[in-house]
Amino acid sequence: MGEFVGGRIVPKHCGVWSKNSKYEMLSIVYQPETGDSYISRKSVPAGTLLDSAEYWAICAEYSAQVHQLELDVDADVQQMHTDLAQTKADMSKEFSETHVAMSKELTDTHTAISQELTETESRMQESLQQTTETLSGKVEQAQTDLNTGRKELNDAKTTLNKRMDSIAGGMTADSEILDARVDNQGTTHASLGEAMRSAEKTRGLWDDWLTTIVSQLLDEATGRETKELTFDFTIRTFINLNGTVGTLANESDSHWHTSEMIPVVAGHVYIITASSGWKKYYYAFYDSDENVLAGEIAPDNKSGKIENRIVIAPVGAVSMRITWIQVSNFMGKVEEVTRFLFPTNEAERET
Repeated sequence: MGEFVGGRIVPKHCGVWSKNSKYEMLSIVYQPETGDSYISRKSVPAGTLLDSAEYWAICAEYSAQVHQLELDVDADVQQMHTDLAQTKADMSKEFSETHVAMSKELTDTHTAISQELTETESRMQESLQQTTETLSGKVEQAQTDLNTGRKELNDAKTTLNKRMDSIAGGMTADSEILDARVDNQGTTHASLGEAMRSAEKTRGLWDDWLTTIVSQLLDEATGRETKELTFDFTIRTFINLNGTVGTLANESDSHWHTSEMIPVVAGHVYIITASSGWKKYYYAFYDSDENVLAGEIAPDNKSGKIENRIVIAPVGAVSMRITWIQVSNFMGKVEEVTRFLFPTNEAERET
C-alpha cells in the first residue's frame, strides 16, 4: 500500500508490471508495450491482467504525453524560425547602412584628393612657367613623382573598394564579427567584447530567476521524493579552487574522498551531503568544458560538513563533483529531487 505523507497516502511506484506478481492497493505499474501506467484499486492477486477494471485503473497515457511533446516542439521550431528571420533582417539592414556610410566616406576622400591634386598641379604649372632651363630637370623629376603619387592613390582606392565590397558582402571573417555583435533580441552591440559580456550577464539573470522559482516551490511543498545517484570515487583526493582534483600524499589522509564527474541537468534540484576543509570545495558544478560554474568553498583553516543541502544546478551545468571526509557515520551522497508534494496535488518533472 502507498506511504502516509503529511496526512495523505502517496501511491507506491512498483516499476514494470509483471503478470506473475501480486500488488498492494494504490500501487503504480508501467506497461512498456504501450507506455501507459496503471494504479491498483485494491490488492491485486498474481496473474491478474491490466485490463481488469475491477483491480486496475489507468493513471497515465503515453499518447497524451507524446502529443504534448509534439506541441511543445512545434512551438519551439516556430519561435526559432521567427528569431532567425528577425536576425537576418537586422543583419541586412546593418550591412546596407555600413555600405552606404563607407561609400560616402570613400567619395568624400576621393573628392578631397582630386581637389588637392588639381591645386598642386596648378601650382606646379605656374612654377614651371617661371623656372629657367637650369631647373627643367628638377621640374621633370617633380612631374614623375606626381605621376607616381597618382598611381599609388588609385591603387589605394582600388584596394579600399575591394575591402568595402568584401565586408559588405559578408565574404570575410569581419562579417562574422559583425554578426557576433548582434544578440538574439536583434540588438547590435558596440563591440564583440560588449556582446559577450551581455550574454554572460543574461546567463546570470537566468540563474537568479531559476533559483527564485525553485525556492518558491520548495517553500510551498509539503514534501518531496528523491532518487539517490550512484558514482565512483577516488581516495586521498579533494576539489581544488580551480575545479580540478588534487591528491594527498599521506596514507593517513585516505579518509578524503572525491567523486568522479556526476551527470546533472541544469535547473534540476539536488540534495547534497559532503564535507571539506582548508579552503577546498564541498561541491562544484561544471559546464561542458569542465569550467566551474558554481559551488561552495570551505572556510579558511576549518573543516566542516553539509548534510542534505538543497542546491539547484545552474544554467549551463552538465556535471558535478563532491568531496567528503568519510567516517563510520558520515559518507558523501547526492540525491535528485524527482517530485514535489503539495497539499492538494503534485508537481512532477522528468529526470
